[in-house]
Amino acid sequence: MKILTILLLFLLSQPLLADECQEFIDSLPDDSISGYVSVPEDWYKPRKSKKLNVFYFGYNFSYENRNITPVVFFNGGPGGYSHGLHQYILSNPERAKIYKKIPFIFIDQRGTGCSSPLPTFKKVNNKAIKEMSLYGARSIVFDAEEIREQLGFEKWRVFGQSYGSIIVHRYLELRPYGIKAAFAHGGSVMTNGIHWTAKRVMAFKRLGDQYFEIYPDDKKVLDRAKSIFPADYCSGTELFKICGPALLDEIGWRRLSYKSWGYWEKMHAEINSLIDEMNELNMESVKKLFPQQLELSASHFLLVDVVPARETPGGLLNTWSCEKAMPLLRNQGIDVDSFDFNECIHALAIKREYNYKKIHRIVREDYVSLSL
Repeated sequence: MKILTILLLFLLSQPLLADECQEFIDSLPDDSISGYVSVPEDWYKPRKSKKLNVFYFGYNFSYENRNITPVVFFNGGPGGYSHGLHQYILSNPERAKIYKKIPFIFIDQRGTGCSSPLPTFKKVNNKAIKEMSLYGARSIVFDAEEIREQLGFEKWRVFGQSYGSIIVHRYLELRPYGIKAAFAHGGSVMTNGIHWTAKRVMAFKRLGDQYFEIYPDDKKVLDRAKSIFPADYCSGTELFKICGPALLDEIGWRRLSYKSWGYWEKMHAEINSLIDEMNELNMESVKKLFPQQLELSASHFLLVDVVPARETPGGLLNTWSCEKAMPLLRNQGIDVDSFDFNECIHALAIKREYNYKKIHRIVREDYVSLSL
């Protein structure tokens, strides 16, 4: 991940080659299952729509677990896939032992991993925006139901992390009869997305304070890096870039939420790599953390601009929700501009070569509701 944590998900959403997918399938444990389902890109026009292949895999489907209701996992994003989490679970014998008695299903959400890739757009226009709206949680739920029926499960348990929690909420809204139990982690559904963004900014402030209690010297290093970071240093593409010290807010954005995974130690190393022995900016490290040129297509940017705008009030944290949330917090007397890590400062520094507000005008609101 380079510009944003979301940009890591952009990179993850790059389609895997057939050889890479076969290699991954071959690496699965002996008690695994895997396969594809064919689904329409537009579930509301299935006969006229082009077809997509959606990949799934699972493990712990041993004879002993035959009567246990499986768990289907929806990873975060939008734009990521869950091969890494699967490998993380199995990489540690003690951790794998805990999960051995739980049958898991993982789905490469449409447009990611070994599933059919995102459609290709040469430019951001009305047609591209409307088509990309078909790659959100609503369609993913229908894809998952197709997999459930193909595998012959009467019901299953659903678990979602971050953006995956939005998929879980959508599942409860659209297809509750396929669910035995539902769990959502790292994401919430609120009626006011601006307040959601404001709460998230304050949550990262609390996490940042906790981090600096453990690594107090890192604050001086980070402050020094921000004070001398060149305003004209940019990371991104021709369509989308971020320049200046706002790039440094991304270090907290992608690390603070994952203390239990050892990410705080990684964050500590990243911060201390920013300043050299002469107390100057280490540009070699900066370029490694924030490459000046990223190979990303218009489709990747549309995915994280269109899908949140369609599905959550105010969007997941993004430019338009930050434009409202930051003044709201300032009016409450909160000095948000001084926060060590502020996702909204990062988001508001984005320079787009397309009109993101047009996306809001085109994409009809389709917000998640738990009114069943």
